[in-house]
Amino acid sequence: MFHHYSYVPHRRLFYGLIWALAVVELGLTATHIQFTRSHFGTHEAIVAELLVTSILTLLWVPVTLIFHRRAPDLDGNLNTRGHGRFGGLHHESSGNIVLWIMWLVGAAIAAHRWPTRLFTGFGRQGDILLALVAIAFVEFGLMTLVKVLALMEYSALGVSGYAGPGARTEKNGTVAAGPNTATTGPPVV
Repeated sequence: MFHHYSYVPHRRLFYGLIWALAVVELGLTATHIQFTRSHFGTHEAIVAELLVTSILTLLWVPVTLIFHRRAPDLDGNLNTRGHGRFGGLHHESSGNIVLWIMWLVGAAIAAHRWPTRLFTGFGRQGDILLALVAIAFVEFGLMTLVKVLALMEYSALGVSGYAGPGARTEKNGTVAAGPNTATTGPPVV
């Protein structure tokens, strides 16, 4: 279904994990906000940021899977449905960088505020805060892996302009085949 250079199945797997963890993060942040609002009349801003980030992640992951709805046609060419050579990869990467930054900021601030159990307190709410920090870092790590896989696909699709081993650029800007590349014409005698 996919070319040998496609990292779409791998990214789909990571998106599934990201989505499942975002559901857990959403539940934990909502529980903690409800507890602090009912007992103290306020909530921590970083927990609200993690709540918003998890909601945006839950909305973004299905959109990325829509970008993945491309498959090779009968000739083996990638069907990009009007998105250009790289399909929805540019759009996917743009949204991912926003979420990547949001998870990084949320995880970093939460870890700074609650680095250990000593700062979170004991009991259920302390466990929830530690889980919030841990899941935020896991989400950040998974988003990083998705970004690396997207960069690998960019490279495989030739975004860098690299034409292969031994290729050279002619004076008129065209790329000539190198000694290690196969040609499709008749042999030159």
